[in-house]
Amino acid sequence: FSVGVFVIKNAIQNFKNAIQTKTMEVSPMAK
Repeated sequence: FSVGVFVIKNAIQNFKNAIQTKTMEVSPMAK
């Protein structure tokens, strides 16, 4: 286990969360 792997996984998780937030904002079905 290395710090680099953790950083990459954290970045991917943040990216997924950003996509979900954007989808909720755009999609009328989410509201």
